[in-house]
Amino acid sequence: MAFAWQESGKTPSKIFVKLIGSGQPMRLTTGEGNDFAPAWSPDGRYIAFLRSREPLNTIVMLIPSLGGRERELTRLPLNPGRFLARTLWTVPPPRLAWSPDNEWLLTLQQGPPEAVRIIRISVENGERTPFNLFTDSSTASAQGNLPNAASGDGGLALSSDGRSLAFARSAVLPDSNLFVVNLSAEMLPAGPPRSVHFDRSSIRGIAWAPDGHDLARDNSPSARNDGI
Repeated sequence: MAFAWQESGKTPSKIFVKLIGSGQPMRLTTGEGNDFAPAWSPDGRYIAFLRSREPLNTIVMLIPSLGGRERELTRLPLNPGRFLARTLWTVPPPRLAWSPDNEWLLTLQQGPPEAVRIIRISVENGERTPFNLFTDSSTASAQGNLPNAASGDGGLALSSDGRSLAFARSAVLPDSNLFVVNLSAEMLPAGPPRSVHFDRSSIRGIAWAPDGHDLARDNSPSARNDGI
């Protein structure tokens, strides 16, 4: 498994890997900034991760899963505090998703305006492509235009066949709604998203069942519902 860990007495956080069972974790990354959101490539050869670059930038990085030279894919206009803060306002995981053919990554960037939105990145050259979700104006209007920094997308859970993406959308954080969109072979939307569940809760994580038919989500009541 791969995970981000801020060792006791040390900063910032780094990416580690560990065999399931006994043994010590091995540190993979050494660069400056907080490293977080690791994601295995489907072939198991690489781990993609995010690296903070203050004040308002995040880098998409790639490193061999057995260790080696890091490679920068692209720099994104994204405040890393949206990921690293431990509050209801944190963008939910997963924050990176690989295509089954290892050619594309889905992740997040800010704006314009300031809302967090999904984008597609080429693993070969780091080229970014817009990920236009709500092409139907009535659907987009019903879910809000995501006008400010306290809104956007997150929880990028890709089905095992790579043909469906589940994600959380928040018009006003921390309240989120869950959507699923079908994807083309090029990892772009193949139609409008469909709503899966609407409520007034904060989605803290999303995952597909191995058969691709069911979704699990970690959610908690929003601060507004709790009366905080």
